[in-house]
Amino acid sequence: TQEAALKLQGNNTVTNTFKIASEEDDSGLTIQKWNGSAYVTHLKSDANGHVTKPLQSAFLARPSTQQTFSTNSNNAVAFATEVYDQNADYNTSNSTFTAPVTGKYYLSAMGRTDAVDSATDFHNFRIETSNRNYHDLQSTHMFDADGAITFNVQVCADMDANDTATVVIELTNDGSNQANVNQNTSHFSGVLIC
Repeated sequence: TQEAALKLQGNNTVTNTFKIASEEDDSGLTIQKWNGSAYVTHLKSDANGHVTKPLQSAFLARPSTQQTFSTNSNNAVAFATEVYDQNADYNTSNSTFTAPVTGKYYLSAMGRTDAVDSATDFHNFRIETSNRNYHDLQSTHMFDADGAITFNVQVCADMDANDTATVVIELTNDGSNQANVNQNTSHFSGVLIC
């Protein structure tokens, strides 16, 4: 079987060639671009109309180890283990996502801190981006003893090309440096949606 294809070439250069092709087994349709040595799929549709974008930016990361945070400071949370990183826009060495293009990105930071000192005033969990910050502010005044806090920050953030996003925890005022991010229940994720 042979695919049916339509090739579009701009400016008379091979590198500006796009190909719209049906799959050889009639299972769907692809839009591909020539990268100099092969066609790379940018968009794929199956026979039922389900569309995937293999190069669309998307990532999910989690902590590699438990982390202990200091009071009265902004503590970057290390999400150093990638579950996946489509398009390679997430950096595990500094737990930073970098937007490849200007657009709207759905970002989510979820998890739990254990051994939270009841003497602290509040915890400020946030996703920090180049444009603005998104917060989940939680008081610890209700604690009679040290406890756990679940955090959840979700946002459709506007990001420009090369803007960054990280997760920060701030523990304020009193208490010990003992709030620990639970590595089994915490994650940081994001995807370009439009």
